Amino acid sequence: MNDQKDAAPTFHPSLQNENAERLVLGAILHDNSILDSLLTFLSQEHFAFVPHSHVYDACQRLISERGAVDSATLMQSLEYDETLADAGGAALISSLEQMPMAQDSVRDAAHMIVDLHLKRELFQIVNRSLEAAPWGSAIDEIEALERQIF
Repeated sequence: MNDQKDAAPTFHPSLQNENAERLVLGAILHDNSILDSLLTFLSQEHFAFVPHSHVYDACQRLISERGAVDSATLMQSLEYDETLADAGGAALISSLEQMPMAQDSVRDAAHMIVDLHLKRELFQIVNRSLEAAPWGSAIDEIEALERQIF
């Protein structure tokens, strides 16, 4: 039986942007060289949607190992990935490949993914702090949060 602590946290929809994630992944499938410009700041952990993080990781790995990735090699690489299968598998990858190519907005979308990740992290820090001491002084809580954040 799953313990509630092991469950993935759920976030307000404004703290995740599936379309931005899909745009970035689709752009990488269209033009593998885009990944080079993203690697300096975008990592797998930044993706809110776990299947997208698996796709991003596989793209990085395949480009590093083989020099290229396309939908066929990506699907082969993720053939046994249950998370991807639960999210649609081949249909998900095909839908990413069909994303409109908007190369000029890929970097903005990637920065949005990172920004939303940081906001989700902040949200978790605040929630953990409030759960630990819900009746404490607000000033004490703010000071404790500042120490955790900075």
